[in-house]
Amino acid sequence: MLENKKDVEKNVEKILELISGEENDESSNSSDKSELALLIKDFHNGYQALYEHYDHLIGKLKKKVHHKREDNGSFSFTLSSSESDSSDSGSKEFSHKKRSSKIQEGEVEVPISLEDYQTLQEQLGDAKRRNHELQTEAATLYAKLSEFERLAANLAEREAVIEKLENNLQTTADSVKLLQAENGDLKQRLEMFSQKEVDMNQRIRSFNEQNENLISENTKAFSRLHDAEKTIEECRLEIEQMKVEISKLVSESRKLKQEMEEKAQLVDDLNQQLGNTNKEKEALSSENLVLLSKIQDADKALADLRDEADQNLKLITDRLSSENEHLLSENENLKLKLEDSQRQGDELNQKLAASEKEKGALESQILRSSCQMQEAEDTIKNLTTDSELLKDELAKMLNIVDDLNQQLKTKKEELYALQLEHNEAVEKTQQAQDKEEMLLGEIEKIKNESSQLLLNYEELKQELKARNQEASELKQSLEATNDEKHLLTIGNLALSSKIEQAEINLNDFKGQIEQLEYDKSRLEVKISDLGVELDGAHLQLTDLNKELGAAAEEINKLTLENSRSMSELRQADANSKELENELKHLKEENLILQEHKSKLEDAEKIIDDLKAEVEQLRCGKVQLQIESKELENELKQLKEENLILQEHRNKLEEAEKIIDDLKAGKSQLQIEVDDLNVRLEAADLQLTDLNKELGAVEEEKITLASNLEQAEATVKKLEIELQQMKEENSMLKQSNEDLCNQNTDLERRLEETRAEVLAVQEKLEEVMKEASIHANELQTELDSLHIQKNREEEQMRIIRDGCSENQILMTDLEDELTSKISNQETMLEGLSGSFLELLKTCKQFKDRYQELHAKFHSAETVSKEQNKEIKNLVESHNELLEKLSLSESEKADADKEIAKLQGQVQTLEVQLRLSNQKLKITETENKDKEEKNKKMIEVLQEKCAELEEQKQSSGKKLDFLENKLIRVKLEVNSGNLAMDTKFDELHSLFELKYCQILSRLSICTEELKTLKNKLEEQLCEKEILIKEKHELTVRSKYNDGMILMLKDKAGSLEAKLAAKEKDLEKLMRNMDKSEKKMELLEKRVKEKEEEVLAKNDEKREAIRQLCLLIEYHREKCDHLFRYISPMIKRSGRSS
Repeated sequence: MLENKKDVEKNVEKILELISGEENDESSNSSDKSELALLIKDFHNGYQALYEHYDHLIGKLKKKVHHKREDNGSFSFTLSSSESDSSDSGSKEFSHKKRSSKIQEGEVEVPISLEDYQTLQEQLGDAKRRNHELQTEAATLYAKLSEFERLAANLAEREAVIEKLENNLQTTADSVKLLQAENGDLKQRLEMFSQKEVDMNQRIRSFNEQNENLISENTKAFSRLHDAEKTIEECRLEIEQMKVEISKLVSESRKLKQEMEEKAQLVDDLNQQLGNTNKEKEALSSENLVLLSKIQDADKALADLRDEADQNLKLITDRLSSENEHLLSENENLKLKLEDSQRQGDELNQKLAASEKEKGALESQILRSSCQMQEAEDTIKNLTTDSELLKDELAKMLNIVDDLNQQLKTKKEELYALQLEHNEAVEKTQQAQDKEEMLLGEIEKIKNESSQLLLNYEELKQELKARNQEASELKQSLEATNDEKHLLTIGNLALSSKIEQAEINLNDFKGQIEQLEYDKSRLEVKISDLGVELDGAHLQLTDLNKELGAAAEEINKLTLENSRSMSELRQADANSKELENELKHLKEENLILQEHKSKLEDAEKIIDDLKAEVEQLRCGKVQLQIESKELENELKQLKEENLILQEHRNKLEEAEKIIDDLKAGKSQLQIEVDDLNVRLEAADLQLTDLNKELGAVEEEKITLASNLEQAEATVKKLEIELQQMKEENSMLKQSNEDLCNQNTDLERRLEETRAEVLAVQEKLEEVMKEASIHANELQTELDSLHIQKNREEEQMRIIRDGCSENQILMTDLEDELTSKISNQETMLEGLSGSFLELLKTCKQFKDRYQELHAKFHSAETVSKEQNKEIKNLVESHNELLEKLSLSESEKADADKEIAKLQGQVQTLEVQLRLSNQKLKITETENKDKEEKNKKMIEVLQEKCAELEEQKQSSGKKLDFLENKLIRVKLEVNSGNLAMDTKFDELHSLFELKYCQILSRLSICTEELKTLKNKLEEQLCEKEILIKEKHELTVRSKYNDGMILMLKDKAGSLEAKLAAKEKDLEKLMRNMDKSEKKMELLEKRVKEKEEEVLAKNDEKREAIRQLCLLIEYHREKCDHLFRYISPMIKRSGRSS
């Protein structure tokens, strides 16, 4: 078992090594594959043998046995036929099909030791585990084998394709070398322009991001200002309520003062009444003495009564005197209390004056804050306009996506047109000998196209002017952004001043609250003192009533004759009634005081609420301080960014200087471009493509302008747009899928076009071989023709007489030829100029295309960021609407708004992090693009070097051909004097137009054709064939160059498609992220709504508890009234 295990592990390690080697090197040998297949077969055979051994062991253990303890520590297992079914059912999970044949019916005793049984069980567990592992490994190996077979098939196909491509590359290597020399300078310039474009795009992106950050910061600051202004307004309302309550308390204090004065007057009246009663008592005592003297004379029996009466009177007088002293002391205490109350009233008056001064200061602050509110509202309006513009840009980006879909359709049509053009080119190569007239028609078409290209060139000049204007506008926008930054700094300073003013107001509110608490405590002390005094007055009145009743009864018993004393007693009764009335007044005043107590309790509640609000304001103050620090940090960052922008401006000026130098270098390139006249057809094809792309770009501009106009109306429909955005997201996903399908179709068509191009190349190679053979034959024929020409010149001298008649015809033909030659020269001059302009326009179109491509990518990134920011703005707008509704309904929603602001701050921080990540990603992408551009520039430099070598070789060939032409002209001049003069003129024209050698060669060949047609038709036909072969060679070279260009275009298109697919994947990821964010925000909104409901429930519970407390206090008041009313009745009855 162990040996089998080791063998299996070795086989598995070999298989894994082979798999890893094949994964690293796709071009592995067939021997490795055969080794891998043998190893897998060995592994499979080992697995089957192990499984059979495993089945054999399970068959042995499957037999159910009886336990028989033996002396040597062994067990015997018996298997009965009756229990075989149960053992079979229990071991079905581990049995194999072969196992059933080994089990026999009947009882079988198998002696197995305990140790063997345990080892077998352990081996079973290990075998099960190993079985499971082997099954999984076998499944993975079969999957990998299938993948390897598929890879082998793909490799075979790729090797065939690679062989074809290598053959094609060998054929195209020579032509590529010629083009590398010319493309070196172009690559350098393209690198310069691409770097400048990247710098400009990065600057524009940084400016846009800075503007967006500033806008978001302004929205935050204005929202905070709005919240602070709301809190200030709430505080103002509360201050006004406090002022109203203070005025009420002042009026109540005045009423209390009046009541205290009335009480003082009542106390004075009582003192006067007590003095009158003392006087009356003295008069009564004198009268009693007179009566006693009279009674002594009348009766002796009354002497005892008189003594008793004197004693009683003395006791009464003593009591009255003591009572008078007590009343006098109480009057003095009351006077002191009145003085204290007057002092308190003076202090209250002083506080009222101070509060009036503070009121004036608060009114001035309110006016200032109202001005600030107006400024904040103006800024809010500006921000709303900015948000509308952002929404407009979002709509533009959506339209751009639609335009891109349209561009894909147009590109499909262009590919179809290219296929048709390839087919036409093949037909032209086959029918080149019979289509000279078609070539003339094509030349006329080229003239028309050159005129169109001139018009396009003028349009491009206009576009350059527009671009220059846009650059100036960008500079103006930069200046505007700097101004906006300056305004934002001023706004931040204003915000800091407002925060300081709010802190001062809070401190003032705290001082007012402390003063109100102090006044409240003093009033409570006064109210308690007044209650104590009222209780003492009640007790004194009850005692006085009792003593007066006793005195009246004694006076009635003593003297029935004393009418005066009775009248005085009546007066005392009247005074007691007046005192009872005074007691009623005091009770009423007590009720008023209780009302004041309830008002004071309400004031205490208001003060508690103010304290809570003050604490909230403190928290808001801390948050505002933190936010102010953050704003200061952001201002520092903005200053640093301004320095960076200044550096970018300097770089832009340097770039403009470089552009001027490049314009000067363009004049030198015009001389070098004369050799590229053969590539007119390729330029035409490229121009058609570029015209289509320009049309698409113009359509994009038109759609952008229309979208700008449409986006102004979409701000009012934000809530509807949220739902539409969700639907549009689904539509965008579908459109992305459609774009992916379209990209696959385009790739398939490109592969088809590549196959067609390869077929065309093969045909061209065959034609080139035939043409070379035919050219060699023509050269031999030309040599023989030169010999015949010399002979014919000798014959011409004899035939001059016969030629005199033909001279007339020759002159006519010469006139026609000169006219045709002049027309063709003008045509060729126009074509050469137009070709130069076409090359310039091609370069401009390429640059323009790269700029548009970069702008498109930047626009896509900006659109993504703007979509996210618009979503955030929509969410913040909805939250602000909720805040407004809640602030109008309840005062306590300030906490909710603060929580929402914190949530917004968190979301903005997340957005900043995401934007930083995006910037890092864009930087990496730009670095990759720069490396790619450097590689492309190196390749183009090599091509330019090869093109320069080709140019030198072509110059040498042209010199050789010119020498040949001069010789031919000398020979023709010896034949005819008239023709000599015309040839001299043509020679002068050739010397003047040295730069247009190729055009003149074509003209000379046409002249030779005309002459040889007149002399010999065979010579003309042979020269025509030579010309056609030369054109075919040139066209073959041109077609090779075009094939290379098409390959380069195909590679660039593939790279663009890959980049677009990456962008689409990024869009999908961003869409998923935005959807997740939307879900999180919805959850947060639900949580906040639940918190609002919980707070409302808490408020309701607090209100309910306050109602219960109010009812409790009312019940206490009712209980007190019920307790006091019987006491008052008793006192009235006793009196």
